[in-house]
Amino acid sequence: MLFSRPVDKQYMRYLLAALIIVPAFIASAPASELAQIGENVQIPLPDKWRFGSDTLQLPIQLVSEEYPAEILIFRSEIATDEMITDQVTLKAAVDVVIHDVIMTLPGAALLTSTGFYDGNRAGFVLEFNSVDSVGGRELRHRLKGIIYRHPDDHQMLFTVWGKCTVDDYPALAQSIAFVQDGFAYTGACTASVFDPPTRSYWPLAIVILGLVALFYYFRTRRKKNDPMPLPAESHFWHCSCGRANHEEQTSCRRCGRPRPSGAESF
Repeated sequence: MLFSRPVDKQYMRYLLAALIIVPAFIASAPASELAQIGENVQIPLPDKWRFGSDTLQLPIQLVSEEYPAEILIFRSEIATDEMITDQVTLKAAVDVVIHDVIMTLPGAALLTSTGFYDGNRAGFVLEFNSVDSVGGRELRHRLKGIIYRHPDDHQMLFTVWGKCTVDDYPALAQSIAFVQDGFAYTGACTASVFDPPTRSYWPLAIVILGLVALFYYFRTRRKKNDPMPLPAESHFWHCSCGRANHEEQTSCRRCGRPRPSGAESF
C-alpha cells in the first residue's frame, strides 16, 4: 500500500493485481443501478440505499433504507500553487488530516490508514471510530478521498464518507466500500495526478476541515434526538438503552432486552 512501502517492481505487481481484482469485485457486488450525480460523476447505487438529498448535485447524501447509516459525497478544488505534488506529500497531508481533523472528533480512534496511486488519480482510505456528540452512539467511519488533476492545472478532491453505528457496520461494510470503490469521475483529467513543483502539506487538511463543516451541516438539519434519522418507509423501535431496532426484532440487538409491549415503530 502507498503508505507502507516504497514504489518498486513488487509494489507495482501488487497494484496491477489490485486493478484486476477490484473491478471484478465491483462487478460481482449487488447494485440496482449506476447513478449520475453532479458533473461527470458516476456511482453505483446498492440495493436498499436511496438518495437523501433534494437534488443530484454535489454535495450529496445516500441513506440506507434498513439502518441508520449514510454516505456523503463531496467535491473540492485544490489550487495550482497548493496541489499535492507526489506520494510523499500526499502521505504528509493525510497525516495532517488524521492529527488535526479526525483525532479531534469526540471519542476518535484511528483504525486503518492506507493510500493508493493509479497514475491519473491518487488518494487515501481512513477507517476510524468516533462518538456522536448528540446521541452518544459509537460510530464507525470509512472515508475515501480520490484526487484527480484537471487539464486547467488544478486538482479535484472527491470525498466519499460512509458512516453508521459500530454495531451495524458488519452488515453495511460491503455496501459502503462498494459505493466508494465504484466511484468514477468521467470528466477531463490529466494522465498524471502529480507533477507541480511546489509542496504543501496543509491544503488537503483545509479541504477536509471544510468537508467536516458540511458533514455537520447535514447533521444539524435533522432531528436533534436522532442525528441519523431512518428513512420514512422504515419501521424501527427504540430500546431504553438507546438502540434502534427493526420492527421485526423482538429483542434489542445491543442489550438483549425484549421489545416493550407499548413500543411504537417509527
